[in-house]
Amino acid sequence: WPAPRRIVVGPLVNYGYEGEVLLPMTLTAPANARPGQTVQLQAAASFLVCAEICVPEDAALTLALPVSAATAGPDPRWARPIAMTLADAPRAAGLVAVFDAKPAGVALAITGAALTGADLGDAYFYPFDSTVIDHARPQTIERGPEGLTLALTPAAAFKDGKSPVRLAGVLAVGSSAYEIAAAPGAAPPGASGLGPPPAKAPPGLDLGLATAALFALLGGLILNLMPCVFPVLAMKAASLAGHGGGAHAEARRQGLAFGAGVLVTFLALAGSLIALKAGGSAIGWGFQLQSPPVVAALALLILAVALNLSGLFEVGASLQGVGSGLAARHGLIGAFFTGALAVVVAAPCTAPFMGPALGWALTQPPLAALVVFLALGVGFAAPFVAVAFAPALLNRLPRPGAWMDVFRKALAFPMYAAAAWLVWVLTLQAGATALARILAAAIVVALAGWLFGAAQRRAAAGKRAF
Repeated sequence: WPAPRRIVVGPLVNYGYEGEVLLPMTLTAPANARPGQTVQLQAAASFLVCAEICVPEDAALTLALPVSAATAGPDPRWARPIAMTLADAPRAAGLVAVFDAKPAGVALAITGAALTGADLGDAYFYPFDSTVIDHARPQTIERGPEGLTLALTPAAAFKDGKSPVRLAGVLAVGSSAYEIAAAPGAAPPGASGLGPPPAKAPPGLDLGLATAALFALLGGLILNLMPCVFPVLAMKAASLAGHGGGAHAEARRQGLAFGAGVLVTFLALAGSLIALKAGGSAIGWGFQLQSPPVVAALALLILAVALNLSGLFEVGASLQGVGSGLAARHGLIGAFFTGALAVVVAAPCTAPFMGPALGWALTQPPLAALVVFLALGVGFAAPFVAVAFAPALLNRLPRPGAWMDVFRKALAFPMYAAAAWLVWVLTLQAGATALARILAAAIVVALAGWLFGAAQRRAAAGKRAF
C-alpha cells in the first residue's frame, strides 16, 4: 500500500490518507474459470472517515468480472493511476536496519545506498505493529554518512522487560518510501555522527500565547453550537427560563455559578491532562471519553438527569416545595454542576481554532497551557453568563407557569439521546459485553429513580414511604 502520512489534530497524531487513494491487491481467478463465465469478487472493508473527529465505517464491496480467453488491454481510466501507485509504493532497497531498546527509548538505525546523501530532514518510521511506539511523540533524527538513527518512544510492546523480535514498517524519506525489518543489535557507525537535520517547526504549533488564547476563546464560543453539548445547554436554558419576567438577581447568580462550574471543570481537566502528559501518557484533549468506565458512568449520569427531567423523581426539594433559601441554594449548586457537566460532555467536541490552540498549549509550560485552557472556558461560558446579565433578554423570557413543566419534560429527550450516544461510544470501545452491562445498569438506575420518586410522592402526601 502507499506510504501513509501523519495527520495531526491538536496533540493527537494519526496515520492515514487524504483524497483518493488506491490500495493494490493481488487477485487470482479460480482455476476452474472458463471463458464466458463471470467471476464475482467480494471484499469487506473497515475504515475510519476523519475530519475533526473519526467515524468508523464498514462497506461490503462486490465486482463482477467476465472471464475472457484473451488478455485484456490496459484500462483507459485506471491503468496509469495503478501503475503510478505501484511505482511509488514502499519497496525493499537493500537497507540494513537494527534497533536497540534502552531505558531512554528505542534507537532505530538504518543504513544503505538509498540513504547516502539523501535529505533526511523529514524521515519518519511508520511501524506495521501499532503497539511498538508512541505515535504522538516526535521521532528525533540523527544523521550519519551512510544513513540515520531515529530515537523512538517505546509503547506497550516494550513494557515489562519485553521486546519484539523485529521492528518492521515503512521508512518515508521525502517522496520515497522503503520497507524495512529491523532486528535487535548495535547501531553501525555509519548511522550517526553528523548531528540532527535543521529544525523545522511542527505544523500548527507555531502560535504565540496571545494567538493561542484568542483561538481558544473563539473555539469556546463556537463549542456552544456543537451537537454534543446541546442537551446540557438546553437543560440550563430551562433553568434560566424559570427566571423570566423580572427575576434578574437570581438569574445573575445562576449565570455566575454556571460560569464558575465551567471554569473550574475546564481547569481541572486541563490540569489532569498536563499532569498525565508530563508523566508520559499519550492522551489528548477529551481524554475522559477515552476511558470506558468514565463513558459508562457519564451515560448513567445523563440517564438519571433525563429521568429527573421526565418527572420520575425530584432532586433537592420535595414536591410541596421548601423555603426560598434552600431553593436558592439548590439553584446555585445545580447551575454550578450543570456547567461542570457541560464541560465534561463538550470537551471531546472539536470547534474550529481549538486544535492548533490546544496542540500548542500542550507543548508549553504548565502556566501558559492553563492560560489557553482558561480562555477556552471563558469562551464557552460567556454566552450564558452574558444572557444572565442582560435584563432586556431576560424580560423577553415568558413568566414561569404551567408551560415550564411541559418544557422541562420535553428537554428530557435530548438527554436520552445523549445517553444513547454514549452507550454507542462505549460499545465501540469495549464490545457487546459492555453493552449488556450498561443496559443492565441503566435498568437499575431507572428502578432506583422510580422507587425514590415513589417515596417522595408518598412523603409529600403525608404517608409512610412503604
